[in-house]
Amino acid sequence: PNASTSSRRTSGKHRRVNSARTMPTIHALLGLLASAHACTTVVVNSTDGATVIGRTMELGPPVPKKLADELWRIVTLPRGAAVGPETSRYGAVMISAAANRTSFAAEGMNEAGLTVSVQTLHQASYETAEARGAPAMAYSDVAAYLLGACQTVGDVDAALRRVTVVDAPAFAGIFGRCHWIVADAAGGNVVVEYLAGAPRTIHDNARVGVATNDPDYEWHLRNLNNYAAYPTARDEPGWGLDAVQTAVGAVPSVPGHGLNTRGLPAGTTPPDRFVKMFLLRETAAANAPPATVDDAIVLATGLLNTVHLVQGTVARISSLDGLEWTNWAVIKIPAERRFLVRTYSDLGWRNVDVKAVDFTQTHEPLVLYDALGPVRDFTPGRAE
Repeated sequence: PNASTSSRRTSGKHRRVNSARTMPTIHALLGLLASAHACTTVVVNSTDGATVIGRTMELGPPVPKKLADELWRIVTLPRGAAVGPETSRYGAVMISAAANRTSFAAEGMNEAGLTVSVQTLHQASYETAEARGAPAMAYSDVAAYLLGACQTVGDVDAALRRVTVVDAPAFAGIFGRCHWIVADAAGGNVVVEYLAGAPRTIHDNARVGVATNDPDYEWHLRNLNNYAAYPTARDEPGWGLDAVQTAVGAVPSVPGHGLNTRGLPAGTTPPDRFVKMFLLRETAAANAPPATVDDAIVLATGLLNTVHLVQGTVARISSLDGLEWTNWAVIKIPAERRFLVRTYSDLGWRNVDVKAVDFTQTHEPLVLYDALGPVRDFTPGRAE
């Protein structure tokens, strides 16, 4: 992918959705069912100072895939829109799975370059409405609220002090509870969690730059200590003792590339994905550091590919569970106020230029899924 390329499709080719007609049916069905969900976020920094954030979204509702695809739309949050007890100071572009533009925005970027990723955290436990005097806000509205209220990650704590974040059990039964990964145009990055009913905890994530799902963020940090001996050298060191001569030659000897990665977690659980993202990102950045924003996009794309979930490969937990797969992914470039998006059905990146959006008005939602995208002709003699 090239960071300088514009969208491969014009707005006229995007399919718009009549949310009033389609969304109630979808949510009525999902309200009866449980779904599988997981997400991964990874931050990649280039040597010239650019910051790129990659994120996958996995939601596996036990309904036909076409119906599940119809959940996702790109929506806008205009300036001055009501979000909880306040009105939005900033406009934003969001990926949402709800008819209401402010409920369950799972991903978004505002015009200041602040981004919010919503990721499942089943162990989350929010405040009670009586805990503080601040107005109550369902956790499902927090992402849109932060996008409308904040310019930098330094604004997040004050914004959350103005509201009491409470549970929404019916919503949790569909999508699960969550935590939030917030980043800004200057490279700031935090993870916001509510645990055991206590007030929010805000973790600085700028250097670690990875987030997945359960357990909580600090558990994942401690778990990285189990991989302190993971090989990170550019060159394979080989066997450290004298080799033994045998009928097949000296053993043990290095048979080929990749021995250094044998200790890499291979599963798709949140702990496995957290460790994999951290180790791969760190070794790549040390041995082949991305020099530009384009290089960082390429590296982030490669990292996201290692956690892409193919539908049917992740087992269900119960008969009411769905088959989890990577519904969509984004790569965000906050300093440029734009992000790239791709879907399970079309892995080519599409560009969303937040700077070009008129946030003084409301725009019709765009269906995120529109089947396989155009394939460039690369035939000799007639290539584009």
